[in-house]
Amino acid sequence: MNRFKPLKSRFRATFSGTETGVRLGEVDKENEVLHGVQITLEGEAKGHGIHLDREFCEAVAAAGNATGDVGLKVRYGHPAMCSDALGTELGRAKNFEVRDIERVTEDGEKVTVAGVFADVEILKSAHAAPQGDIAKHVLEMAAEDPGQFGQSIVFTYADWVVKDADGNRHSYKAEVSDPEDKNKALTGEQWFAQSADGKIYAVLGKLHGTDFTDTPAATDGVFSTGTLAEEAERMLEEHPQIFDAIENSPKSLLEFLERTGLDKKLESARVAGLQAAKDKEIAALKSEIEIQKTVNEQLLADFNAQVKALEAAQERNKQLHTKCIETETALAKVQAALAAEQERYRAQVGAALQQPTSALTNLHGRDLAVAALKARGE
Repeated sequence: MNRFKPLKSRFRATFSGTETGVRLGEVDKENEVLHGVQITLEGEAKGHGIHLDREFCEAVAAAGNATGDVGLKVRYGHPAMCSDALGTELGRAKNFEVRDIERVTEDGEKVTVAGVFADVEILKSAHAAPQGDIAKHVLEMAAEDPGQFGQSIVFTYADWVVKDADGNRHSYKAEVSDPEDKNKALTGEQWFAQSADGKIYAVLGKLHGTDFTDTPAATDGVFSTGTLAEEAERMLEEHPQIFDAIENSPKSLLEFLERTGLDKKLESARVAGLQAAKDKEIAALKSEIEIQKTVNEQLLADFNAQVKALEAAQERNKQLHTKCIETETALAKVQAALAAEQERYRAQVGAALQQPTSALTNLHGRDLAVAALKARGE
């Protein structure tokens, strides 16, 4: 294996030195946005034998801004190859820019390096992540102790370069020979010998995303999943010869597992994992049943309340109907009494009208009698 070609084609870069600047420019809790988050820095990717230069940082910023309004995926921790990334999505990074910042190396030297910064918009769904309210955790941590935050970019290589004394860049892919291309004459040693500073620099291929982690990744610190899967992934990435050994002699792996008893432990772990998954599924179903039971009880209570309300309304209607009949009966009696009174009144008026006529007649008769007597001389 060529020792000058990096073992990994995908990693989270860890840097040396300590940053002296502020990593988070502003925490907007109301709109849930982290402004000025440090995404990556110019410097060494510790443990990988790779350096990231200004050109790499500029490429990261360009790739980030190329995502437009959608933004670059930001996750909570590092989902490993053996674990599910679903539920780890925290937000979207936008507005990438390259800034010059001061850092202090491990030797105590102050240097100016390029840094990539962006705004991270937290997703509403991150409040209901499987592992809890990761949105609230990050926002509160950012406000309380921003020095604990760090970003780890996840990317694939396009190439690796070394720089000569004149600053010229020499491509590994273009210059180093391989079994399939005889036109590339240089060996890995010859290619690396062109380096004036003894460093190999990464060339960005594709920027997949960036993760908050507590292990300084593309910066200096945040939250990690800390899972066994992540540790296994790290070991396999740092020792790819394990894959070659398994491929060349799979029987030796089986013998090793049997000899150490790991085969039984792995089987037990597999069964335990299946049981745990089944228990989790059963627990989820029980929870769903309890939730549905609560919903059904509430629906039944609402239905009973509506039935009682309907019965009460019917009783009120019945009472109003009875009262209406009573009112109609009373009204009929009043109308009958009124009619009788009117009849009696008419009789009285008629009688009263008859009395004056008889008196006049009597008076007229008396006058005639008086006149007659006078005429006779009486």
